[in-house]
Parts: sequence; C-alpha cells; structure tokens
Amino acid sequence: MTAPAVPRRSGALRRSGQAPGDAEGRDVEGRDTEGTDPGGHAVRVTVTLPPDLAAEVRERAGDRGVSRFVVEALRRRIQQENLRFLVADLAEASGGPFTPEELADADSLWPDENNR
Repeated sequence: MTAPAVPRRSGALRRSGQAPGDAEGRDVEGRDTEGTDPGGHAVRVTVTLPPDLAAEVRERAGDRGVSRFVVEALRRRIQQENLRFLVADLAEASGGPFTPEELADADSLWPDENNR
C-alpha cells in the first residue's frame, strides 16, 4: 500500500504559515486580493493549463489578476452546478422534468422576444 499524497508547500508557506503576500492582503504579484475570499484567507493551488488557455486567461484577467479571475470563474461554476442540482432535486420532488405542454404553458405566461 502506498502512502497518501501530501500536498506540496512552498518554503515560504512552510516557514511562515501563510502564502507570500497574504499578510498584506495582496497576492505574490502585489495585486489586491481583498474580497476574493470571504474569510480573508487564501490557499495556494497549482493548476496546469494548456498554453493557449493560459494566455487567454492572462489577457482577459487584465488588472484584476489571474488569481481573482480564476476565483470569480470558479465561484460562477459552483453556483451553476448548485443550481443544476437544485433544479434536478425540484424536478424529482415534483414528479419529474417538465413536459413539453407544461413548458409551452409557461412560455405563454411569460412571453419574451424569443417566443414571439
């Protein structure tokens, strides 16, 4: 049996107990991290991206910085998944997914530009 994987830590984290820059509310590149985590704490995570995606993320992140961009994207993704779970639970509790007739009835009650 093999030993469980142990997360790797940077030397600075091991020595100080916090990631570089966290004490000042800034990331390692000096950008403000205020508001990126409700508890005011951050955990360093290493993510490997394809080069083209990494370049696009850096370009889109701009002044916000890559860390904040990724935090915002992950929070949106988690919200979307939570909504999917909620919809699935509601559909199951109500007897299954909506029928085409039920969807048509709902569309007729709340018309929008796409249904006209």
